[in-house]
Amino acid sequence: MVTMAVAGDGNCMAHSVSRAMTGLEVFFHVLRTELHAELSSNAEFYRDGSIASGFYTQEDWTRDLESAGPSQMGQAGMWMSGMHIFGMANVLRRPIFLVDARAGGTMEPDLVLVQQLSDMGFSRNAAVRAAISCQNRADECMQWVLDHEHDPEVRTLSHASCAVARLCLI
Repeated sequence: MVTMAVAGDGNCMAHSVSRAMTGLEVFFHVLRTELHAELSSNAEFYRDGSIASGFYTQEDWTRDLESAGPSQMGQAGMWMSGMHIFGMANVLRRPIFLVDARAGGTMEPDLVLVQQLSDMGFSRNAAVRAAISCQNRADECMQWVLDHEHDPEVRTLSHASCAVARLCLI
């Protein structure tokens, strides 16, 4: 197992994978290109028949596909989604474990609360962000999601800051 910390520059996963495999972070562009090719050529599998089945919208898919490509590299504040990790694991033909190492532990969203907000018509990403931001306090989540549903960062799901995430390849 290889564990490392990398800066959150929008390429943290690709930098981590490159460094874990070669000792250098210079292959992140190739990895992003391969990830985009993997998602594009197997779109039906990832969009309709994978871990996202049942809650992954066409909008989510379009955003994830576009953000996987090299043209989106280096945008600070952008994180890759679970779909990107899943795709990268298939590119590498190796499992990837992303472990949050923030001080004080992690805040996991209450999945019942997330589902309730999603049932009200909010995106799953916005619902997860609201639950995490409001520490799963239902009374505050609705106001948070109303205040933030159009913020660009709400469109990208991240359970942890890339700056402190650890990537483990086995």
